[in-house]
Amino acid sequence: MDLDPTHADALNNTAYLLVELSNQPDEALKYAEKAHELEPQNPNYSDTLGWILYRKGLYSMAVKHMEAAATRKENVVWQYHLAMAYAKAGQSARARSTLESALKVNSKVPEAKAAAEVVHTADK
Repeated sequence: MDLDPTHADALNNTAYLLVELSNQPDEALKYAEKAHELEPQNPNYSDTLGWILYRKGLYSMAVKHMEAAATRKENVVWQYHLAMAYAKAGQSARARSTLESALKVNSKVPEAKAAAEVVHTADK
């Protein structure tokens, strides 16, 4: 990023690593926002931005970005992230429906278990 601060992939990957490995969502957010600003139609960047907002507890904002990513069916993880965001945003029916659809595609990814736990906990 020092060589090219407008390299959207580098910004997005840095953001994801900061939130996932270092638990630094505030720091990650600025990189994710920049990547999304550079390429707003890129579903990877929408999901990363949504995931960071989710991790910050900004669930309604997260849903907006995750919906943009999840409409593209390229990556089932986006569906699981969206299911979790729906659950936390109080949209239980949408959370269950999104989870069920994602499970039909691939139930073996780690996010499947995490999403199922969040969705089922929200139903209680």
